[in-house]
Amino acid sequence: MRKGFLCLCLIIFGDLITFYVSLTIAYFFRIKILPYIISTPEFIYDFKHFLYLWWLPVIFLSFFAFEGLYIKRFSFSEELKHLSKAIFLSIIVIFSIVSLG
Repeated sequence: MRKGFLCLCLIIFGDLITFYVSLTIAYFFRIKILPYIISTPEFIYDFKHFLYLWWLPVIFLSFFAFEGLYIKRFSFSEELKHLSKAIFLSIIVIFSIVSLG
C-alpha cells in the first residue's frame, strides 16, 4: 500500500514537473526566439501570469486520472489512445472555461 501510494505521488509529481517545464520552454521560446524568426506583436504577459493559472494542470491531471492512467497498466498503443483522449478532452474543457469568461 505504501509503495503504491509513493509511486502514484511520484507519477503525478512528474506530470506536474513536465507541465511546468513545457510552459517555461514555450514562454521563453515566445519571448526570446520567435521575434527573430517572424514579426510578432509585443508579448504583454509576464511568466507569473501563467503560474497563476493553477487550474490548467489540475484539469489535465483529473482527466489522466479519469482515464485510469495512474492506476492501470496498458500496452503502449492503449496507453497512447487513453492519453490522447485525456489530452483532447482536457483541451476542450479548458477552451470551454476560457470562452465562458
